[in-house]
Amino acid sequence: MQKKKLLDVVRDKIRFKHYSISTERIYLYWLKYFILFHDKKHPIEMGKAWIEDFLTYLAVEKKLLPPITQISLVDIFQFYFYFKISPFSVKSIQIQTKVKNAKFR
Repeated sequence: MQKKKLLDVVRDKIRFKHYSISTERIYLYWLKYFILFHDKKHPIEMGKAWIEDFLTYLAVEKKLLPPITQISLVDIFQFYFYFKISPFSVKSIQIQTKVKNAKFR
């Protein structure tokens, strides 16, 4: 018997909780984007620093507005919460919103 793929397991959990289809799509979109951003590394192997890197990328490189980065943070955090692997809280996540100016000599 084949193991279910991660996104299928997440989809099943979301449907079990009777979330709307649009909510399901958004959760899966951000989770998939997060996984692809980190070269298909499994989220269980990643932690707070990985999430901060991803959200900083969205804020700085993609120039997403803070409400959108907050939505992506909540969606990713929901994954960690559902699977009870969250050693951190949403409030502890630090998102860099500006590129630090590099000083050249």
